[in-house]
Amino acid sequence: MQMTDVFDVFKMIVHQIEGGNNVLIIRRLSIIEQGNLQCLMKLTLHLIRLFQFIGGSVSERVDFIEQVAYLIQLDPRGINNQTLLHLAVDPNITKVGEVLLMKFPSVYVVDILLVCGANTNTRNDDGYDPLRHSIKFSDLSSGRVKTRGKQLILDNTKRLMFKKHFDK
Repeated sequence: MQMTDVFDVFKMIVHQIEGGNNVLIIRRLSIIEQGNLQCLMKLTLHLIRLFQFIGGSVSERVDFIEQVAYLIQLDPRGINNQTLLHLAVDPNITKVGEVLLMKFPSVYVVDILLVCGANTNTRNDDGYDPLRHSIKFSDLSSGRVKTRGKQLILDNTKRLMFKKHFDK
């Protein structure tokens, strides 16, 4: 497998997600359509994870990151109004359908999404932002949140607050 293969599939899926977003301008998606859109969102996250392991030229890697940034701008929403960041911290997306893929949550994927501009404050229909959503999957028996992904979200939020404070 080469970087160009991953990139071509990623662009094709992003195009389908864009089509789903265009339908939203006209009407709400049915629950089945929302499920299909969420499946496409999960696949993009798995491709971002795969991107971590595949070599490629600098220009190919830059193109891929730009495509991820474009996907973030589309701001697709899955079932329960979940964003890509909500899904990236969810261990339940390790499987897509009945197929077991790469293990999630993935610090790498969360980091890429944050670098590409994912909003850490967007809430799903249950009222959870991605950080609070990720905590429900945590082992808090030791009294602290253990995953690096949560720390990345916290660090990014602090950075944004710091920047806003000094941009006044």
